[in-house]
Amino acid sequence: MKISFIIAILFYSLSTFSQQELKVYTVSEIDYPIENVLVYNLNNNTFNYSDPSGETILNYTSGKDSTNIRIPGYEPVYLTIEDIFARNNKIFLKPYFEELDQVWITDSKVKGKMLKREMKAKNKYFTELVSSGASLISTYHHKDCSGVLQALTFYIDKTALKKTDSTYLRPLIYLLEGDNKVSLLDTPYAILIDNNQAKDVLINFANSKIPLVKDNTYLFGFEVINRDDRKEKIQIRVGNSKGNYSLLKGNPTSDWTKLSIGKEGFSIDYELYFNSCN
Repeated sequence: MKISFIIAILFYSLSTFSQQELKVYTVSEIDYPIENVLVYNLNNNTFNYSDPSGETILNYTSGKDSTNIRIPGYEPVYLTIEDIFARNNKIFLKPYFEELDQVWITDSKVKGKMLKREMKAKNKYFTELVSSGASLISTYHHKDCSGVLQALTFYIDKTALKKTDSTYLRPLIYLLEGDNKVSLLDTPYAILIDNNQAKDVLINFANSKIPLVKDNTYLFGFEVINRDDRKEKIQIRVGNSKGNYSLLKGNPTSDWTKLSIGKEGFSIDYELYFNSCN
């Protein structure tokens, strides 16, 4: 019994000390650090998440250990420890999104019995957004009884784009809980905006089954997809709406900045459709 106990201690010590630590950096294609990336060793079932600098520690026992590196919105990466060493411990992640094929232009109609709410403002105007991977979201307080989001319209000025230009936008929808933003879109959809499109882009969310609950506050908007660190340009219609504000993120790694023009407020102009109340 005593001998078995000693053997067990020795085996545990050997397995513990045989593990080594590897510092890994997760970054985007343009070398921006990516936070909260899961770095998982499939051989010993250990894992860690990357910090704001993209750094994390991975435990391994052999150069042949296999890893799974993933975060929503990016293609998953499968590498051995030897592969990571060969990349100088830096893992470049490629954005992943499904192109949303259910995009209606302004001539289309929302079918069925729907309720519509739009941003109320005396002054509406187009503002130009030029950035690499910027995000813009605006508040919406749902005063109606609970329903399910069916569609959302933004107003894009295509004249800001040259004939050869195109821009991908990723819709963003959050539930605001105190200071926390809870994403309600599981799939990273994207919309192609080019010079041939009409100004009003209506996005069909009927299959996403996103609930709108009475007295909850939401954030609607979009992210400009960053492609090879190029400056993407888009003109979006906005307005001064009392009680509303917007949040702007200059790039995927920056903090949100609140946008509000005093008591007048500031919001993306939108039309929101949801089904008849429950």
